Amino acid sequence: MIPNSAWLSLGGSVFVSAALAALLIWGLRLRDPVRTDDPQHVHAEPVPRTGGIAIFFGCLLGVWFTRGLPVDNLVLVTAMLAGSVPIFAAGISEDLSGRVPPRWRYYASLLAALIVILVADTRLERFDLPYLDDWLQWGPASVVVTLFCVAGVTQAYNIIDGKNGLAAGSAIIALLAIAFVAHGLDDSVLRSIALASAGSLIGFMLFNFPRGLIFLGDGGAYLVGFYTAVLSVMLVSGHPEISAWFPCLLSAYAIIETLTSVLRRLLIDRNRFDEPDNLHMHSLIYRLLSVHPLLRARPPWVANALTAVPFLLMAVLIALGASQDPGDTQTLRGLGFALVFAYFLVYILLRLRLRATAH
Repeated sequence: MIPNSAWLSLGGSVFVSAALAALLIWGLRLRDPVRTDDPQHVHAEPVPRTGGIAIFFGCLLGVWFTRGLPVDNLVLVTAMLAGSVPIFAAGISEDLSGRVPPRWRYYASLLAALIVILVADTRLERFDLPYLDDWLQWGPASVVVTLFCVAGVTQAYNIIDGKNGLAAGSAIIALLAIAFVAHGLDDSVLRSIALASAGSLIGFMLFNFPRGLIFLGDGGAYLVGFYTAVLSVMLVSGHPEISAWFPCLLSAYAIIETLTSVLRRLLIDRNRFDEPDNLHMHSLIYRLLSVHPLLRARPPWVANALTAVPFLLMAVLIALGASQDPGDTQTLRGLGFALVFAYFLVYILLRLRLRATAH
């Protein structure tokens, strides 16, 4: 049975995040204009990009309800909250000034990951892959891999933050799945942090989806990825019976989209890997939806919100399936490879369809 403190953690973070999001919309909307230099933007009116503020403080209050946990477990809470500070600061600074280079934001994500490793003494020591797991038993190797995995997933959720509800909704599903599995493992601290994180995103989503009244911004998107990445590492490192492929599947679209985007930009488009574009899968789907006869005359937010729906439905199906036996590495690994194959097939079909409609 889930204790009252867990429900308070979830409900409190939802309430605080929603209240702050409403205040940000009301008080900062006209002072925080839409970024028209973003190739993925579709809104013509000013929209606050400061949703990260609502998420940060919503999660902070939600985690406060874990104060009754054993002191040893509170180290994990402290590690995540302390680690979130540099990445949130870098992201919100970019949202407010637009002058923080991508490389400095990436350095902030590495620093955030390092804080978690040092404070909580938690890191990835296995991927449930032959040879790689043997290498990860060497301490420095596991630290380096953990740094780049946490920083990479943090950046990955920022990559898919292009459409209303996509990044936040994907993370909510992943975090609730982690909370569900943690509850089955009787891991109260992981369950509480996951619920608080999910709650802060739910409060934000009330205003972000479907109309996009407020955006995650870099500060929010980085927090979304960081929370999901850190809790994934804590789950795998703290519970050897859980397959490392389980949290990877929960963030499957973010990870696959980021890796393929980097390769596409470097090998095909010959651009810098950190240069934004509108060739992500969700961007291609939006372009098709926006010219559909049934949606052409509708406000842009309609096609924008509909773009996230298939990704969120797929995320729910993956989470439900993977959560049934999160320790079955062979099955989860097979599902992972199937998702990669499906991604490339769908992406190629989308590019061909767009090329046909252009002529």
